[in-house]
Amino acid sequence: MLFAQCLHAVTFGALHAVGIALVHQYFTPASHGQGQALFSSLGFGVGGALGAFISGLLWESVGSEMTFMLAAGSVALAVVMAWIWIRPDRKPV
Repeated sequence: MLFAQCLHAVTFGALHAVGIALVHQYFTPASHGQGQALFSSLGFGVGGALGAFISGLLWESVGSEMTFMLAAGSVALAVVMAWIWIRPDRKPV
């Protein structure tokens, strides 16, 4: 359990760092605050609420194992989507 919690802390920290870096990339310096608010409200507010609600429904209908498998599939899909659509600006050297 200690390993799982440490891994969760590292992955959450990495997610947050990348999210803030993307906010700084896609928003102007004058609107960084609004970008960070949007990131937090969508990611932690709406995303957390929908994730908890949907996983609760799935847990009751298909069980814990399938719920975790669907969550892992969602993460895999998100990784593929990020790989395809999120590209850092290439700066000439």
